[in-house]
Amino acid sequence: MPEDVLAGMTVHALVVGCDGVVTGAYGGAGHLAGWPYGELVGRSVLDVLGHATRAELSGLFAPGAATPIAARALSFPAVVVGPDGQEEEFDVSPAGFDRDGCRGWVVTISSRSDLSPVGDVLRRMIRGDALADVGAAVARRLTYDTADSTHLSLVITWPGTVRMTLAAGRPGSALEPAVRATVESGEACLWPAPDSGEIVDVPLDTLPAEVVTAMEADGFAQLLAMRIEIGQRNALVLLHFARDLNVGGLLGNTRLAYRELGMALTRAVEREEGERLLREAAMRDPLTGLYNRAGFGELTGNADLGSAVVFVDLDHFKEVNDRYGHAVGDAVLVEIAARMRAVLRPNDHVARLGGDEFAAIVDGVTDAAAADIAERLLMAVTDPLPQHLGPARVGASIGVAHVGDGVTITDALKSADLAMLDAKRAGRCRFVVSR
Repeated sequence: MPEDVLAGMTVHALVVGCDGVVTGAYGGAGHLAGWPYGELVGRSVLDVLGHATRAELSGLFAPGAATPIAARALSFPAVVVGPDGQEEEFDVSPAGFDRDGCRGWVVTISSRSDLSPVGDVLRRMIRGDALADVGAAVARRLTYDTADSTHLSLVITWPGTVRMTLAAGRPGSALEPAVRATVESGEACLWPAPDSGEIVDVPLDTLPAEVVTAMEADGFAQLLAMRIEIGQRNALVLLHFARDLNVGGLLGNTRLAYRELGMALTRAVEREEGERLLREAAMRDPLTGLYNRAGFGELTGNADLGSAVVFVDLDHFKEVNDRYGHAVGDAVLVEIAARMRAVLRPNDHVARLGGDEFAAIVDGVTDAAAADIAERLLMAVTDPLPQHLGPARVGASIGVAHVGDGVTITDALKSADLAMLDAKRAGRCRFVVSR
């Protein structure tokens, strides 16, 4: 095969002697990280490596080193510093040779920017990247792989909101706003409902007119779509806009590539969902579903000035457990938790701190509004209970404290706790506002 054809390989193939000197270089369009092969041949590879990589490999090429030559040595990562000082990450796969008095390695070097989309997804998963970042990287990678003939967007509905990353879009293109408006409106869908992880060719006559018009304006002739679902809901949708119509449908290599990518993205979705559920479980009270003390502690760092803390302690609740049993006591706690959620606004937060103690953070309220919320909570908690529970009703003592200048949410929680004790000393079944 002519060497000029081999020179077109994206990977680099270097022949390196035992002393680390490069004796041959092929592929890679004739340069490695900006170094022309002519400047690499005849010099040590250590000269172009990053500091950490050079420190690790220097022992291999030290004079007199008895480095074993493995036919298939373990692949490893390496950083190469270009002539301009810019660093680039590579994956290095060495294969040793030892014959006719010649010893060394044939080293295949692949830039991490040329990783397959699947490899990039797995690497980012191992690194712990968020799904949104993984998706954005996939969009950029696939757009790069297909040069300027395609445009890719990644639509993420996770967890429950629409996010979009458009890669390599034209400035002023109407495609992005048309796609975003369609997805966020929920009135029309840009993808059919194939099996999760399958790539499909979307018929243009099923798309909203605004999207088709924008595609035509940008010269796109085809839309491929792949969605990843979790728990019977979309977690991620990949949209691939192509300028060159793929006559005859999706080619076999495209299907193979996207099928494996679909499996990798599914694992990424499952990983993030599992981690989210674990974090959620760690911050939730398993009985009532409210935040627990740890979850409430997380919320305290986000409270604004003008927030108020409401501390609720049920009166004589031990008597309910002693008379009716803990199963009934648990059912009463679940009922009280539901009533508190019903009184508070959707943006307020309520937690069960432990036992029969509850606390809530209400944002953006005046002293009068906070007192009104405390009064409504008191009425809701002390209303008669459903007959099947056993006890007719329970009482509650409530303390209220405001967050303000010089008063942190932690301070307010302590003050609300003390105000709740004042309510108990004053006869219970009432609320007291901390002054």
